[in-house]
Amino acid sequence: MYTSPEGESFEMLQPCLRYITRSPQLNEAQALFGLSVVQLTKVYRRFKERFPEVNVTYLADDQRAPYGPQPPEDVADYSRHIISWLDGEDNGLTLIACNTASVASIAFGVPEDTAFTAHPVLPIAAPYGAFFRAVDKLPCRKVGLFATDATCRSGVYQRQVRSAGGRGFGIVPNNLHEDFPSQAPTRDCIGCAECVAAVQHEPPFDQDETWEERTEAMLRKKFESYLDEDGSKIDFLIFGCTHFPTLAPLVRKIFGPSLRLGMQIVPDHFARRPCLCLQLELCKFAFKWVLN
Repeated sequence: MYTSPEGESFEMLQPCLRYITRSPQLNEAQALFGLSVVQLTKVYRRFKERFPEVNVTYLADDQRAPYGPQPPEDVADYSRHIISWLDGEDNGLTLIACNTASVASIAFGVPEDTAFTAHPVLPIAAPYGAFFRAVDKLPCRKVGLFATDATCRSGVYQRQVRSAGGRGFGIVPNNLHEDFPSQAPTRDCIGCAECVAAVQHEPPFDQDETWEERTEAMLRKKFESYLDEDGSKIDFLIFGCTHFPTLAPLVRKIFGPSLRLGMQIVPDHFARRPCLCLQLELCKFAFKWVLN
């Protein structure tokens, strides 16, 4: 297990440490691969705030988005094709800034593809054991999940939460709302393709004057099974898509201030200390989870 000079232990780095051993030099360009300009404004902006010296190529696959409703094998093929193109543009490393593409790429072996031996591919992943150990001191244990339909169907987030079951963490079951017939039929993760549409201001969320009202109404229906007359039935809500943090203010409005939100961010302390290795920092960027 890797431990930093400050004594921080990063169990979540294990899946990508093997890529760091063949990492490119610091002056090589890096690539971010996502689905939309929205992810550009969220992931790319935070990335450049922390690593201003790094040249970045961002590719947004708006033509084939959204990935959530599509078969995972197709999403993996899209990812492989895009990463091949980014490799050909002399980028030294690709960070997949999309949970759905990350899950599909891991499932179908894209990071291990021999074509990318000299081009490390770092997917974003679900919260690992270190996340649950970090919040272990809190008395709260009831977890809610929402993600794209494909990510919900993959079961990746559900398995990570259940792996912490020995610590008492458990997933609160969700119902399927009749207003969303195409939602993933999972009872342990709320599929929300509508959330992506809302974040990207696509119909029916494309009118600024009604955006907040329509989006809040949609979220209240999605989260019905997480709420009762006494308030929230969950302690944590894990955001399983890099689009979703945009919705955090509305989520807080619905659940109240006591709900903890589990989201992926770029930790501020990266900017306050020298990089041990750029690729190690990128890896930690990809896997860092926090509670707000």
